[in-house]
Amino acid sequence: MGSWAFDPDGFYYWSPELFRMHGLDLAGKPPNVQEYLDRVHPHDRESMADLIKGILAKASPFDATKRIVRPNGEVRYIRCVSGPVIENQTLKKYVGSAIDVTEHELLTQELRRREAYLTEAQRLSHTGSFGWRPDTGEIVWSDETHRIFEYDRSVKPTIDSLAQRVHPEDRADFKRSLIAPLRERQISSMPIACCCLMGESSTSTP
Repeated sequence: MGSWAFDPDGFYYWSPELFRMHGLDLAGKPPNVQEYLDRVHPHDRESMADLIKGILAKASPFDATKRIVRPNGEVRYIRCVSGPVIENQTLKKYVGSAIDVTEHELLTQELRRREAYLTEAQRLSHTGSFGWRPDTGEIVWSDETHRIFEYDRSVKPTIDSLAQRVHPEDRADFKRSLIAPLRERQISSMPIACCCLMGESSTSTP
């Protein structure tokens, strides 16, 4: 973790770790505002410039993550957290910390990509997924599961809402398929007929 100090004239302190994060010589001087912005990724540069203008105009804490580009071209994600130091109602400086969160950001992006691929695969194959915690009653449905049972995405799923979609002839078996696994702590699977809003029936496995 690196640390830094910034006043209306620019940065006047960077810790050695902060120089390392940016791939810069530890013997160098803290950059001025423009030099700092030049090291920010082009896609994040404008938002960081606006942030700096904003915190100088009105003292306020901030928590921001942006990309930087090291001299060798490597892109890193840096999270900065800071708060203002005010004396006699006048902004004197900002003191903050910085941490390299590149691995966390890349992992988050990869998880989002995988989630998007899964959602699209379920949409194309009309296959939904769900999670259920019997001890708390919490149920989570995928978007496609909501579509299969013809519930709006904003509707919180419950056992009752699922049972409403089960064909009357299958409801007894459906209830048994839920009760037995709870007693035996086993996974249950069974095909059921679901009644959709238009009166059509389709077969599904909860």
